[in-house]
Amino acid sequence: MTDKQVTARLAQIKKQYFNGDDKKYRQQLKAQGLTEDQVKQDIRAQLLSEGIFKKVTSGVKVSDADVKAYYDSHKSQYGQPESRDVRHILVNSKKLADTIYSQLKSGGNFAALAKKYSKDPGSAAQGGKLTISRGQTVAPFDQKAFSLKTGELSPPIKTQYGWHIIQAHPPAAPADEEERRHVEVGRHDEEGLLQGQAVVRRRLQAVDRSVRGADDVHRDDRGDERARGDDDRHRHDEHDEVSQGLAEALLELQALTETLRRECPWDREQTARTIVPHTVEESYEVAEAAMTGDDAKLVDELGDLLFQTYFLALLLEERGAGDLEHVARGIHEKLVRRHPHVFGEVEARTAGRVRENWEKIKREQEEREGVFHDVPENLPALLHARKVQRRARAVGFEYPDLGGAVADLDAEIAELKAEVGEEPPPETEPDRRHVAELGDVLFAAVNVARRLNVDPELALRAATDRFRMRVERAEQLAAEAGETWTALPLEEQDRYFDLAKKESAL
Repeated sequence: MTDKQVTARLAQIKKQYFNGDDKKYRQQLKAQGLTEDQVKQDIRAQLLSEGIFKKVTSGVKVSDADVKAYYDSHKSQYGQPESRDVRHILVNSKKLADTIYSQLKSGGNFAALAKKYSKDPGSAAQGGKLTISRGQTVAPFDQKAFSLKTGELSPPIKTQYGWHIIQAHPPAAPADEEERRHVEVGRHDEEGLLQGQAVVRRRLQAVDRSVRGADDVHRDDRGDERARGDDDRHRHDEHDEVSQGLAEALLELQALTETLRRECPWDREQTARTIVPHTVEESYEVAEAAMTGDDAKLVDELGDLLFQTYFLALLLEERGAGDLEHVARGIHEKLVRRHPHVFGEVEARTAGRVRENWEKIKREQEEREGVFHDVPENLPALLHARKVQRRARAVGFEYPDLGGAVADLDAEIAELKAEVGEEPPPETEPDRRHVAELGDVLFAAVNVARRLNVDPELALRAATDRFRMRVERAEQLAAEAGETWTALPLEEQDRYFDLAKKESAL
């Protein structure tokens, strides 16, 4: 088959199915995920098959009686297959499919979700609408689509193309038989290039089995190649599934941040110095939500903290010192560099070994000098102490085991007791020796906490919360007994406190 013959047939197809409109033709190609080269390959195979057909049947005479007999024995091949209208959303991961299904069950807009997430370009642009014929789609999709009641929504189903959520629209249409006079040539009643090619395939079914077999092998080989290409296009990690929605959300937040900075009087006045206290506050609120297991609050607080990041990055951009893209790429590069056990050939089988590698990389690759390089002075005291201790540990300066750290805490407590005499009057300047010894006790306690993998800041906060809840419960217990806890002597207050403590231990 020559290129000229292929070009001529392609022009014929454009005229027949698209009224010669090249724009509509190319839109259909795009919607079906095809290239013109793939179409030309199909046309070349079609022309080759027609040539074989003509040569094989050139001396064959077929009467009307032969046609009728063949038709009567092969009616199932020529009837108009059952069809129905559905809506569907195609995604790559089950996790995203489950999320979309849940949203739809809760009243989500099918068309909007299809346009946002569906990987089927032909139906996504139509809000997921699709007309299918029985037997013309992959088996799992076909079976589910024709088993649904009108309006029924299917849970996600798996095919080789990904995960589908399907909803049935009008009732399935009854099957109609094609006119018998089209048996030997098939019918040209489809409305697209791919459907036109399907008609050609049905034409060839009337050819001798050996001819059809050779042609089917040729097509199957090419179909396998295309299927492999489809698989490659759909083979992505789960994060690729939501990349478009995620990118849109992040860009929208960036645009909102810029708008607020430009148009809000309060935001216009902010500097790094004035905004950082809010950043610290939001960080603590994130920590509280995470530690209490309040997922809804955590989502909300993470949003507040994310906005702080956007705002500070925007201030950088205004000074010409960087922007959010630099921030994102910088942390990406840093994380890759500090994880050679993931992205390189360094071995690190434990979390402790990973941290040792981090400190080594910071010193050797990032040229950080000194044992206590880059320890922020404005960290909360407990976290500052822990960070300093970690720096010392990185160079081998620490007790060999937990027992040594606990013994050091005992020794520091003993030294504090030795220095403590009479209690000083309230609101007076403390004794310098008391400050030093108590500081040593706290530092030693942080060291024990570090060896136990306990965050001292969170541990102290949790202890404070327990104390507050027990006091509040002691007040309730006293009130239930007809007493006012705050007016009771210490012994009675302590009795109710112990009761509250026992309750919380249950």
